[in-house]
Amino acid sequence: SAGNKRTHGYVITRRSDRGEDIASRGTRRTYSYTIIALHYYATGTSASNTDLAFNAELEAITAALDDRTTLGPILTRRTPITWTIDLKPLGGELLHVASGLMDVELVDCN
Repeated sequence: SAGNKRTHGYVITRRSDRGEDIASRGTRRTYSYTIIALHYYATGTSASNTDLAFNAELEAITAALDDRTTLGPILTRRTPITWTIDLKPLGGELLHVASGLMDVELVDCN
């Protein structure tokens, strides 16, 4: 990150999907996603530090995913993203770590 070779990134994985019959109209599929966010920890001032930077990134991701038009016309956010945020030592480095959960729905009406 910032050219310093520090941990900073996101991984998005589908953790499950399930289907539900909608009478004779087709199938509603719900996909559950996990977003893992990692950001190196560094102290700073009360106006500029990695905690503020990490939270700003999470807020931007949340705002984008809360906008139902972000996902396109065939997908609908079923549940808002929820975050669990912590500070953990990993790989010899102290990191901000967040895990976000979100469900997305696709309706197939063949």
